[in-house]
Amino acid sequence: IGNNVTIEPYAIVKKSVSLCDDVVVKSYAYIDGFTTIGRGTTVWPSAMIGNKPQDLK
Repeated sequence: IGNNVTIEPYAIVKKSVSLCDDVVVKSYAYIDGFTTIGRGTTVWPSAMIGNKPQDLK
């Protein structure tokens, strides 16, 4: 986890995730897998990143 990172209540960030500086993870966001979130990124509420897609058509 980088500097000045904000992880809001009820957000889930798994241990294999890398968060660069100035990242904001909003409430109820879920980040998994070997994922890197770049500097200055905002992950919005209820976003799911690094997981299998829900629709595999």
